Amino acid sequence: MVVGLFAWAYYVYIFVFCGSLVKEGAQRLAFSIVFHLLLLLCLWSFVQTTVTAVPPIPGYFGLSESDQRLLEQYADDEARGEFLDILAENRGVLTRGPSGGVRFCERCQQVKPDRAHHCSQCRR
Repeated sequence: MVVGLFAWAYYVYIFVFCGSLVKEGAQRLAFSIVFHLLLLLCLWSFVQTTVTAVPPIPGYFGLSESDQRLLEQYADDEARGEFLDILAENRGVLTRGPSGGVRFCERCQQVKPDRAHHCSQCRR
């Protein structure tokens, strides 16, 4: 779909705009060169984003065994949330979930870092 969008933009700009609307040859050439440079940058960025592997979440977002035991001792969600708030603050995490609490993966026992999409099946 993205490649199709690039192809459509190429057709419209090069053939419709530069080909028929721009009459002066030097201006057409300048517009075409600038467009091709920007298109190459966009395509390079798209390919890099698509093929670059997502790195694993750093280990310091995980809970130590003592932190896991403390977390298990909290019976109510409010106390548990306060404990997770402290852990997140110590790790520099600012992002909160829809409920306002710290995002935490129960399966792998990690505080979810900012700007990370931790998969629900822990495929990271």
